Amino acid sequence: MTMHILPAGTDIAEMAFFAVDAVPTDVRPKPEAIESLRASGKLIRFPTGADGGYLLHLYVDEVIPPELMRYCDVGDPLSGIFHPDSGEVAFGGMETVFLPSGVDQEMRSDTAIPAGDYEYTAYRTEYPEGFVKSITEQDLTPFERSMLAAPGFGILFTVAATAYAVLAQRYMLAGGLVITAIVLLRALFRNPGFKALQARRHEQALNFPSIVVALRSKVATQEEPAT
Repeated sequence: MTMHILPAGTDIAEMAFFAVDAVPTDVRPKPEAIESLRASGKLIRFPTGADGGYLLHLYVDEVIPPELMRYCDVGDPLSGIFHPDSGEVAFGGMETVFLPSGVDQEMRSDTAIPAGDYEYTAYRTEYPEGFVKSITEQDLTPFERSMLAAPGFGILFTVAATAYAVLAQRYMLAGGLVITAIVLLRALFRNPGFKALQARRHEQALNFPSIVVALRSKVATQEEPAT
């Protein structure tokens, strides 16, 4: 019994959890090939409606904790059979399914589970607005929160100020603003303190998956006593 945390992302608004060994890497990802994998229990599709990063919590023969289950959309789950013959599985954007393992580590995470046949139930999660942000930043000081917010505010200010300078035909000022912003942002992103803050927030964010999948091995199901 175990739990896996698998971060990944997509540029085509669809994620997938799949058995790596079942996917041919020498063919183009045609829709019919993806549907064949899904129909044979080798792939679970998750249309997301948007590009970006997504986080999967995978529970193998383990109950989803009640504190997480309360945020799962139980009204619209996915369920079916999943067959990872070798136990090598991955979570990633649909565009990464036909790539070799380890090719795109930002868009796909690979892991291993016991080989066998599983029944799966998959949920999307829904959190109250601002909930995750408040939890991930609850231990930060006001200065640390401001430091993390600085890149966003800096970019917005630079865009607005540059647009104003261009409209005023002050092109050298516009160029200077852009160059200054790039230099300052690079310095900030390289700052050890800023990197440490980002790592702390990221570590906290790993507790809040966007997708939760529970795999129940058929062997375990068959061994349960009748009630």
